[in-house]
Amino acid sequence: MKNNQDLKLEETSYAGFWLRLFSGIIDTLILWIPSSIFGWIFQGKFENSSLFAFLDFIQLLLIWMAYYGITEGSTHQATLGKRVLSLKVVNEDGTRLDFPKAALRILVGTFVAIPLGLGIIAIGFTKRKQGWHDIILQCLVIKK
Repeated sequence: MKNNQDLKLEETSYAGFWLRLFSGIIDTLILWIPSSIFGWIFQGKFENSSLFAFLDFIQLLLIWMAYYGITEGSTHQATLGKRVLSLKVVNEDGTRLDFPKAALRILVGTFVAIPLGLGIIAIGFTKRKQGWHDIILQCLVIKK
């Protein structure tokens, strides 16, 4: 016998690749200014450009992890881009992600995108439209 939560998830419509891509574009536009401030302030002030690139990458990860952790871990369960498209992120059991898991989700998503984007492209080919980061962290992106 299935509980009510399982029944709800069976009837859920999963967010596909294109919806998730568009929500990601919206979030990227939102995060562009805060993510660029570091570069605007510190560009050219480091003698070692490799050090600057490394620090810039770290600050980008921290900003994105904070944004995704706060927004997807909130009661809205969605970034601003996902909210615009009426999507939300849930655990596989339908419950809300907490801040650490939501922040870790974007970190893992960044690294699964590295091998030719295969971890993200998987969204278009899996039954529940999950990327590798969703599968690893047992999450779903669903339509509200």
